[in-house]
Amino acid sequence: MKCKKDHCLYLKRWEVKGVKHILIVCVDVDDLTLAGSHPSSINDLKAKLSAKFTMRDLGELYYLIKMEIKRDLERNTLNLSQQKYINDLLDKFQMRDCTPVPTPQAKRVILRKEKTLTQEQIAARRLIKEGLVRGTRPDIANAVRELSKYHSCYSKTHYRVAQRVLKYLKGTSKYGIHYNGNSTFKLEPYSDASFANAYKERKSVTGYVSLLAGACIT
Repeated sequence: MKCKKDHCLYLKRWEVKGVKHILIVCVDVDDLTLAGSHPSSINDLKAKLSAKFTMRDLGELYYLIKMEIKRDLERNTLNLSQQKYINDLLDKFQMRDCTPVPTPQAKRVILRKEKTLTQEQIAARRLIKEGLVRGTRPDIANAVRELSKYHSCYSKTHYRVAQRVLKYLKGTSKYGIHYNGNSTFKLEPYSDASFANAYKERKSVTGYVSLLAGACIT
């Protein structure tokens, strides 16, 4: 059954002699990620798919969509990170030797719209577009949100702000999301808002986070 909220996700649930089963298939172009409650169910699905399509079984999932995936079956934990992708970005934008900073955003930096397009603006756009590592780094979500408002009106200031985000990522490249399967499986949503902090418009910014298994999912 296709998930109504995410059309790249397919789920099947059933019960046999009181035992609940679940199969999950995540589709990304021509890559399929299979997960399930029982290995036998996963193997059966792989056999059926292989009978209809030419497929290659890559085994245990370690890397997907620029995310590094580490499972500890003994401790029942799952870690998602993007250290390799961050290092690739540092190399691409020639910032491998930059000095890390403690925060993704600096105080008292006001971003304004610019009317002309310069090389710095083009570089800033590329950095923000390619540097969206928010999949495992919710700590830079607000910085990326602020920069993304100026996709067609960047300046040197925007580029320096974007570089700061990358400097922060360099110093925290090993950070990621840690899910604990032993914790209470309960959805915990939180939200907050600033007060009229937007330059000129004085609009407020609302933020939210949803936690599951001890870590962020949205």
